[in-house]
Amino acid sequence: MKKRCLPVLLALAMTFTLCVPALADTPPAQTEGTLPFTDVAENHWAYDDILYCYEKELFTGKTATTFDPNGKLTVAEAVALAGRLCSLTHGGDGALPELPDLTKSYARFYDENGKLFAEFNQDNGPASFNEEYVALTGKRDDTTLPKSCTMELGLEGFSPIKSFQGTWKSYAFAGGHMSYGALGTGYLFEEKIDSIFHGMYYAVNPDYNAAKCVNEWWYPAAFWLQYYGYNAVADMCELIGSSHPNPDGSFSSSDALSTFPKERATRAMFAYLIDGAVADELEVINDTSNIPDLGDRYGTRAILRLYGAGILVGVDKTGRFHGDGELTRAQAATILSRVLQPEARQHL
Repeated sequence: MKKRCLPVLLALAMTFTLCVPALADTPPAQTEGTLPFTDVAENHWAYDDILYCYEKELFTGKTATTFDPNGKLTVAEAVALAGRLCSLTHGGDGALPELPDLTKSYARFYDENGKLFAEFNQDNGPASFNEEYVALTGKRDDTTLPKSCTMELGLEGFSPIKSFQGTWKSYAFAGGHMSYGALGTGYLFEEKIDSIFHGMYYAVNPDYNAAKCVNEWWYPAAFWLQYYGYNAVADMCELIGSSHPNPDGSFSSSDALSTFPKERATRAMFAYLIDGAVADELEVINDTSNIPDLGDRYGTRAILRLYGAGILVGVDKTGRFHGDGELTRAQAATILSRVLQPEARQHL
């Protein structure tokens, strides 16, 4: 199991880490209340929204003097925007700290009296595990383990720490059935323990080529989403991979990941990302029962929520969503502005 320990603990570590993705190298000088971009005139339909997002540091320009309002939003930009928005909507200022030392991750187990009785780090790992279970020993019915535990996941010298409550559980191998890691004696958790790192697992698994995402400029923003249990990056990889399968019908998360800077974000993708970044309740001001082209698609709940709040209003008078349509940078700024400014939301 040692081979699986490193990617899992690295993945756990990354859920506690964030840094600032840059959408432009050098912020341009600006006169207060105006934009420095030569391609966004003051009478541009999205000028106020772009200005608002620029002042909130959600959006910067493509260059010091251009914004590219009609440019198509990429998946990388969409993830970065959602990460910054998530920071703002969870009480932050949109600025995300730099990555700490990812080799210092740990999982610690405490008994009912708060006494430490087991610990994993980069050099050792559990006997087996799955999304809700961790085995501390390969022995069946090991009664030396406490009947319950508190498992803490974190990084040395860095906070916050994630805590999970576990109950003693033992499993035996059943012939002809996949165990999915459920062997030996350990702890069963009510909350899926991979919910905080499942979406990042491929990022550190050598089989998926970790360097493709860990060092990408946009990737740290995904940790902000992931910290709140939102598997945005994994979801985007699955969507892209399934729409661009290999000749045999399979798809690779690694291949999908490498397309983020050039793959165009659809309206449905952006709605899905933005919905996950907004934790607060949104006031319902619109009837969402008559969206003509919603159909049975992924992200339906997110789309309905944002329509109901007046953040999305459709692409024509019928309220058609056009989920597969591409999104411009100006349109993305308008959506973000409506999220953060209730008075800017639209009644249908």
